[in-house]
Amino acid sequence: MREGDRVILSWVPSCGRCHTCLAGHPARCELCADVLAPQGVLYDGTTRLHLGDERLHHYLSVSSFAEEAVVPESGTIPIHADAPLDVSALVGCAVATGVGAVRRTAAVPEGATVAVIGCGGVGLSAVQGARLARAGRVIAVDLDPARGALAQTLGATDAIAAAEGDVVEQVRDLTGGGVDFAFDAIGKVETTEQAVRMLGLGGTAVVVGLPPVGARAAFDPLALAEREQRIVGSNYGSTRPHEDFPELVSLYLAGDLKLDELVSGRRPLADAEQALQELAAGRALRTLLVPSL
Repeated sequence: MREGDRVILSWVPSCGRCHTCLAGHPARCELCADVLAPQGVLYDGTTRLHLGDERLHHYLSVSSFAEEAVVPESGTIPIHADAPLDVSALVGCAVATGVGAVRRTAAVPEGATVAVIGCGGVGLSAVQGARLARAGRVIAVDLDPARGALAQTLGATDAIAAAEGDVVEQVRDLTGGGVDFAFDAIGKVETTEQAVRMLGLGGTAVVVGLPPVGARAAFDPLALAEREQRIVGSNYGSTRPHEDFPELVSLYLAGDLKLDELVSGRRPLADAEQALQELAAGRALRTLLVPSL
């Protein structure tokens, strides 16, 4: 990497030395999981951020709601020089998480049937990941019919309005018995349980959205065993940032990955709190915070 390079920041900077990094799973970096993320520090255990005499912490090793950021070098991923920096920023979180859950965590094969529960930024990225994987059928599930309609423009073959009837029954009816892969992009107990129940024989439920601390979901272990189904977790889409981020940006530049459609609007950096409130209320997909506005 050189001065002036365009980069995307990764919130899982990998140390490259721990067991999981050496095994090819940088998103599971033990140092990041055990020290950097929970303590909000850099690799040397210190912080470079201060407000007067007050010591501040590096949230998820990024703290990017600022005009400048200090991050570990392994958390800066160079991308194509022609890539727009504002839209490309989406790749560093929602897009890598959603697409990665499909392509990395689940390794969805061509022709598979897929359901995605939740059509926010992560879920819509998972829909696109399924399209890129050439899944045979992609069913998008969301409370908002408009989100389902958007999912269909991004690659979903079907859309189900979650407020209209039993979601699991509708998915099973559409597929004749259940899907090969169900992605919970929300992370509620209810949606995780729905993902498991909509699986067909040999199906895999992937928990992508983060549930509240202490949440507990229930499933039928006998059915899981008899039908050879699996439940797996996906952190950051099991992404390999130095490989995946440049590829995702290249897919965007080639028109194969839609990012502009995920942008609900642009706000100045000072409006960060309002943007987060809109996101939490479901009124926005992703809002770009632009310091120069």
